[in-house]
Amino acid sequence: MPDPHRHIMIGEQLNQRYTIEDAIGEGGQACVFKAHDSTTNITVVIKQLRVDPSAADWTTQAARFRRTSSIHIAHPNVVNPIEYFEDRGQFIVYPWIDGCELGQLPMPMPWKGAVM
Repeated sequence: MPDPHRHIMIGEQLNQRYTIEDAIGEGGQACVFKAHDSTTNITVVIKQLRVDPSAADWTTQAARFRRTSSIHIAHPNVVNPIEYFEDRGQFIVYPWIDGCELGQLPMPMPWKGAVM
C-alpha cells in the first residue's frame, strides 16, 4: 500500500521524470508541489493523496483520487490532469498555470469577473 505520509523532498524525482521544485499547498486530502517534467521540459503541478491508509474510507478516497485523473472537461477555464501515477504514493500531474492566487484578487469580485 502506498505511504501517503512520506515526506516529499525538494529536489526529489518522482516517476523517473518529475523533479520537485517547491511545496505550494496542503489540504485535508492532498499536498501540492511545483515540479519540472524532464520529459517535456515544462513546469507542472503534482498533487499527492494524503489520506491515512488506516482510515475506514481509504479505499473509497483512493479510488476517487484515481478517478479524478481521468476527468477531462473541454473548457478554457478548466485545468485538466496530465496523468496519474504511483511512486511510493498516489499522484496526479496537472499543467502549471502562471497567475495569482484567488486570495490575491480584489474582493468582493464583480459577478462578471468571477464567471469569465
